[in-house]
Amino acid sequence: MDESKMATSSAKQTVEEKSGLLSMELRVPFPSQQLALVAYGSLFPDPEPKKEIVKKLRVEGTELVVLFTAPQARLLRVAFHSFLDHLDMTIQTMEKFGPAEPQTD
Repeated sequence: MDESKMATSSAKQTVEEKSGLLSMELRVPFPSQQLALVAYGSLFPDPEPKKEIVKKLRVEGTELVVLFTAPQARLLRVAFHSFLDHLDMTIQTMEKFGPAEPQTD
């Protein structure tokens, strides 16, 4: 996977008025939907260690979309940074061992 094909990811943070929960959405673009699904499959099984933190993953087209929800900014930050570490490791692994680019014959 060519790093130049990886566009920058975007994140947005919101506060839900009624519940007081903080949420952050991260969108990570991949060169193809197949690679986004590989990342999803690799990252989905990791549950958050703290029950009050909720992490929801989905794939939209070529983007991996992750929504974090937590009652405190500190918990949200820790979950987000932990996920970024796992995402970085996943992308590095995909680049080293992932499927080769499609060949045209």
